[in-house]
Amino acid sequence: MKTEELKNLHPTLRNLVKSLNVEDYITEIDKMTEKIPNAMSLAERIVGITKLSARMKKGFLYGYDRTIKSNGEYYGEGRGIRSMYDGYQINSAIRFADRYLKGETRVEVGMKKPEFNLTKFKKLFSVGEAVKMLSYVSPITGDGYFYDVFSDDKGNVFTFEPNSISKGGYAGAVFVNEAEALKFLDFLLGDEKHYVKDLDIGLNSLGGWNIAQVDEKLKGVTNDR
Repeated sequence: MKTEELKNLHPTLRNLVKSLNVEDYITEIDKMTEKIPNAMSLAERIVGITKLSARMKKGFLYGYDRTIKSNGEYYGEGRGIRSMYDGYQINSAIRFADRYLKGETRVEVGMKKPEFNLTKFKKLFSVGEAVKMLSYVSPITGDGYFYDVFSDDKGNVFTFEPNSISKGGYAGAVFVNEAEALKFLDFLLGDEKHYVKDLDIGLNSLGGWNIAQVDEKLKGVTNDR
């Protein structure tokens, strides 16, 4: 599996991964929790080969790069992937770099319990009405779980737990480019009346839909705003 996954990486990234001798961290789960003293240095080198802005790279690696005025708990100063186990830092950096070397321009953000000024949000992002869409069905109970899906005229997509936009819950966003993502982050974290318990920048593992889920679930869906 590792050989196959390595072969599927962008050629530039594949060569770098091999030169850094970090192939094991592509797929081998038992390696992910190993202690690697220079893990973040390796992650920096991997992410550094993308053409993303310095600010977006730093956001992914180390978290939000400006003064955080909003309240929060676990998120604190916004630690990026440095809060992960060392092996996962490298794995995440590889997945992140591969996405953008292969031409992706969108940016995903995951949030836990975001609370913000809804009026200001709608001035920045002209979203239409919520569309309630099935996210997944529990294989244990058979219950369906839904998100309220919002999109704006630029193509940004926001997913919130039903009836919870600006009020908490799990949420995600897929922005058409990094400028739109940074605009949202500046809005969310730049107001002392806002709150977010946890935040992922670049690889969403928290809530709402990521890029792959947006592509899958909105395939063929038109926006009739």
